[in-house]
Amino acid sequence: MSCAGTLVYIILSFSPLISMMCFLIYTIRRKSISRRGSVWEKGFYLFCIIGGNVVWLWNGFYPSPEIFDDRVGLFWGIKTDNVTWTFISDTQSEEKLVFSGNNSMMVSFGEKRGWIIFHHTPLGPPTHRYEEIEFYIKRNDLKNNAVVMRLYGENKKPYPTEKGISINEGHIQICEGSRPNWERARVKIEEFKFPDGRILGIGIGKEDGVDKGTFYLDCIRLIEKKR
Repeated sequence: MSCAGTLVYIILSFSPLISMMCFLIYTIRRKSISRRGSVWEKGFYLFCIIGGNVVWLWNGFYPSPEIFDDRVGLFWGIKTDNVTWTFISDTQSEEKLVFSGNNSMMVSFGEKRGWIIFHHTPLGPPTHRYEEIEFYIKRNDLKNNAVVMRLYGENKKPYPTEKGISINEGHIQICEGSRPNWERARVKIEEFKFPDGRILGIGIGKEDGVDKGTFYLDCIRLIEKKR
C-alpha cells in the first residue's frame, strides 16, 4: 500500500478516537473559541466530531468486505482461541509465504482445536448482503481436511456446530503459477445454516490431533451476492 493509502487507513481507523478527542478539546476551549475570529477553528472541531461519527456509523452499516489483505481490514478485529498469529512477509523467507501483496498471516497451533476469529465493529456484516467467504491458505504443517470454519451469532453461538465445517476438496482450488503451494477456499454462507442477521465472528481453525506447526492465510474477504 502507498504512503498516502497508509495515511488514509490510519486516519479512518482512528476516526472514532479523533472524534472523541476533538469533542473534549472543543468542550474545554469553547469559551476561548467563541471569541470573534475563531469561526474556522470552531468549524474544524465540528468537522472532526461529525466526520468521525459518520465514518464510524457508515462502516457499521456497510462493513468493508476486505477482512485481511496486507493488513487487517478497516474496523475488523482479531481474537484467538488456542492459536497465535503474526504478520509475515516474503522478505523473511524464500518459501513464498505471501500470496498477494507484502504480508500474510502466520498462524501457529498446537494439538488442540484452535481458531483465529475475525470480527467487525460496531456491527457485523449482514447475511443478506453476502453469499460466500473467500480466503487463500498455505497449509504448511496442516494435513488434508484439517482446516475448519464456523460463524458466530448472537451470544457467541457457533454455526453450524461447535466443531464447524471441514474445508474439503469441494471448497478448494489449487493456485498455479508462482504460488503453487497456495489454495483458494470459497465457502457459501448457507453451508453454515446461519440465521438471518449479522455475522458477529468468522472463525478459521484446525482440527484436534494435528501436530504443532503453522499455516498461512491471505486475501480473506466476503463475496457479495450478485444482483
